Amino acid sequence: FPNRYAVSANTVKIFKLYFQCEINLVQKPNYSLGPVIKFGFFKIDTNHPEKDNFGIKTFWGFGITNQIKLSKTILILRPVFYWLTIQPKVEKVYHEKHNIYSIGLNVGLRYSIF
Repeated sequence: FPNRYAVSANTVKIFKLYFQCEINLVQKPNYSLGPVIKFGFFKIDTNHPEKDNFGIKTFWGFGITNQIKLSKTILILRPVFYWLTIQPKVEKVYHEKHNIYSIGLNVGLRYSIF
């Protein structure tokens, strides 16, 4: 059974470094739509009781990128799902690992100078 306990006094800071692959499946003059996938590694700032046993930390991200062109400005809306996994250095419990899941919406603006 999963155990639940506080892993930080405030927010948990996560720093990610990843590769991203994106392709537009729908391409219109003022709109594009396509999937995006991300894979990489992360560092976590936490007071988790097992943090000294944290080994490899991998990161996956999945989403759908919507780009809406408004003159020289492009509005980007990307619903996303993130899955972060921490493997232990030494497995103390059979199949031990830590998972962090997140769902959200990335919003951005891009300005074209050409």
